[in-house]
Amino acid sequence: MAVGRTLLFLSMVSALVSPLISPVSTSYTKPCLPGWVLFNDHCYRITPEKLTFNAAEAFCQGFANGNGRGHLASVHDDRENDFIAQLASLTGIGGRHGWVWIGLNDAQKPGEFVWTDGTAGSYRNWSPGEPTAYGEDYVAIRPMDGRWNDGSANKRAVCKMPFGDISSMASLACIN
Repeated sequence: MAVGRTLLFLSMVSALVSPLISPVSTSYTKPCLPGWVLFNDHCYRITPEKLTFNAAEAFCQGFANGNGRGHLASVHDDRENDFIAQLASLTGIGGRHGWVWIGLNDAQKPGEFVWTDGTAGSYRNWSPGEPTAYGEDYVAIRPMDGRWNDGSANKRAVCKMPFGDISSMASLACIN
């Protein structure tokens, strides 16, 4: 009999309390696509192969979400610069000659560097003696020390885009 009363009591409590408790969602969204890494409200990834600067920018623009399109990474402070250098190092890019494209360039007007994503910013982390005026319009970061150099050869690159719900993200780029 005591068991029956206990079950009745628990049923009544459950009936009274259940409407007061909000259901807990077991689903969640990831802010970045697979292969991308979240840092400071942006998703980053390293290109799988070496590309020209323009081909790397086109590759990055092949990714989009509801919050924006990808571009070569713009860098706005030491923390972001260090993050990008570490991300590139973790993908196996390193040493004195391991460089990765970022989105800074002076291709339109020599000496006037702009970001491919159109953001403003005065942060720079040039290697000593850089930039040079040898017709090298595009900027790369060296993962070993986070320093920048203007250059022209094919390199791997770091893409950046605002984070968003991956259910609204589309990958338009072909990845081999």
